[in-house]
Amino acid sequence: MTHGCFTALVTIVEAGTIIEAKSFYNHSTTMQFTKTGELGEGTFATVYRVKRNQQQYPQLTACGTAERYYALKLYKHNPQKHNTLHTVAREITAMKLLQNHPHIMSLMEVVKRGPNILPGLLMPLRDHTMCQSNFNQKLRSLEPADRLLVVKQLLKQLLQAVAHCHRHGVMHRDIKPGNIMLTRMRMATTPPAYSVQAKTLKTPPPRLESLNPFVAPTHPPRAPRSLTPKPLTETPYLLELTDFGLCYLCHGNSQSSRPQCIDPLVVTVWYRPPELLLHHPHYGFEIDVWSVGCVFAELVRGAPLFAGISAIGTLFQIFQVMGSPHALPPGSRVRTFYESLTHFKSTFPKWSPESKVSLEAFVPELKDAGLDLLKRMLALHPQDRCTAEEALQHPFFR
Repeated sequence: MTHGCFTALVTIVEAGTIIEAKSFYNHSTTMQFTKTGELGEGTFATVYRVKRNQQQYPQLTACGTAERYYALKLYKHNPQKHNTLHTVAREITAMKLLQNHPHIMSLMEVVKRGPNILPGLLMPLRDHTMCQSNFNQKLRSLEPADRLLVVKQLLKQLLQAVAHCHRHGVMHRDIKPGNIMLTRMRMATTPPAYSVQAKTLKTPPPRLESLNPFVAPTHPPRAPRSLTPKPLTETPYLLELTDFGLCYLCHGNSQSSRPQCIDPLVVTVWYRPPELLLHHPHYGFEIDVWSVGCVFAELVRGAPLFAGISAIGTLFQIFQVMGSPHALPPGSRVRTFYESLTHFKSTFPKWSPESKVSLEAFVPELKDAGLDLLKRMLALHPQDRCTAEEALQHPFFR
């Protein structure tokens, strides 16, 4: 088996916290895992932290990994939800299609737990997600220049992952910090330089006063250590996009190849674009760009940008910051688009360009280039948003 390929399935038998896995094609090879904790639980699946018990597993060693801990995603069996099987098949297909990308979570094995039971996914274990408090605390503790550098590099990695998805006709449809995995990278350090000649010299004899046990030995004074941290030159994190359970597979990446009607109830509410909050069924890759923009703003300010208590509350927060479409002049492109949506009401609150809250007030650390990129991602009209490829060419990354 090679990394990212699927030449075998695995049959899993659960007994308490012990998971025994056997190769589908070679039942003489047994793999055994132990559940060591729960990493997260969603609507369709639960992700566990598992530990392999044996020392050598040809199936996993061939995948190019020597770790003992993995993430095992097990889907819930719910007879009332008939679309769960489609969710599993969709996620497996998407991860196979997007494999071998440094910023897409790799799929090591597809595991089968038994007859009439949904399969599971075995993936590498990462340090934490972007939404966990330990990452936010470390990011907030950095100097402003270093924090902006980390945000810029993480945004670039995320855009590279999204651009890779869109090139292969995959809409993720659930980009949020909880679906972004981070791995702490070891920073490159230069070892101290030693002189070859100095290593060959003998140690000088101790001073006489050091032989007296009642007199403290004297040492040359040390140079004071600088408490000012050195500025970062590269990001200390590797980003990987995961959880493709809500993704949509298009036949191509052009506007004409997109389906005419898709389920609008996708994307977590805080990262959902306004047209989806209004149940617009005709959408494309630009919904992922909006979600990336929300993640970008959250990294900068340390809190979600549009955190409404409901879908309509989130929509009103968007209008309060970006402006209300029906406050624009009649016949304008943005106003015409939103007035054509069935769930848009003329009685919605109006925030004109003069009365709306400035976006700059929420992200004061962003300067001209970063603010321009954020505004392009959060454009109210879907066709006015930049693509992931265009965002990567923005002057903000130069």
